[in-house]
Amino acid sequence: MAKDKAAGQVMLVVATSVPSLVIRISLSYLRMKRQANRSAHQFYLSLVKNDMPKREARQLADEFASAFSLSTLMKQVGPFGRASRP
Repeated sequence: MAKDKAAGQVMLVVATSVPSLVIRISLSYLRMKRQANRSAHQFYLSLVKNDMPKREARQLADEFASAFSLSTLMKQVGPFGRASRP
């Protein structure tokens, strides 16, 4: 009986903690993505300032910013990502 009560309490704690955890992770990701976009823009401006053609500078800046996309991050840490390989 005590095990059932303890298991119920654990489930209650998990059920109340998960939504706030998801919100915090989501907000952290959005802050990181915003900073990556700002950095990509600064990178683009410095490339153009140093006489790189705008088209190539845009491609490099976009490639930099795409490294922080959610799908790229999930591929790296997901079950088939680089982080899970031995």
